[in-house]
Amino acid sequence: MIILEGPDNCGKTTLKNTLLEEFSELFPFPKKFEPSHDPKEMERRLRSFYSDIYMTLYNCNFGEVSLGPVVFDRCYFSEVVYGEVVRDKVSLSPREHVGLPLLMGMHKPLVIYCRIPLEMNLFSFKERNQYVDHKSLHQVYDKYDEMFRGTESVGTLLCAGFNVVTYDWTEDSEDFILDVVRTYLKEVN
Repeated sequence: MIILEGPDNCGKTTLKNTLLEEFSELFPFPKKFEPSHDPKEMERRLRSFYSDIYMTLYNCNFGEVSLGPVVFDRCYFSEVVYGEVVRDKVSLSPREHVGLPLLMGMHKPLVIYCRIPLEMNLFSFKERNQYVDHKSLHQVYDKYDEMFRGTESVGTLLCAGFNVVTYDWTEDSEDFILDVVRTYLKEVN
């Protein structure tokens, strides 16, 4: 399981497409979350999306379903960050809030924290119709950094046991992240 996380406009979807082209054994999680500017519709979509992820992981861990090498373009961590920063509410049920990290952890996921410099993101931010505003984007960066870069060993309780790698496409080569994924896939197979 590979989970791509990070603020809007940091290259997660581009990286997902690169990984899918490079590694034929990978496949994307079948559902993609589509945000809405309508708060009620957004809540409905979030609940449905995370309920589906929870049930998929639950069935893979305790049922007779195999997940295989899947790539998530955001999963759980984004809801914690964006829910707290943008909507003042995390749209996860108590079961999902506690259970998703445990279920994900059973797969020993590789979490790739996609992060480009904030200044570069702000510069190109106007070109895309982003869900957050400039002020919120600063807070999103801070929350992600707290979660994934809190200590040298990524020592936050939330990420304990997760293999987290930070990837900045403005500084790191594509070969760097492909080598990380290649090594990870060899280790889990």
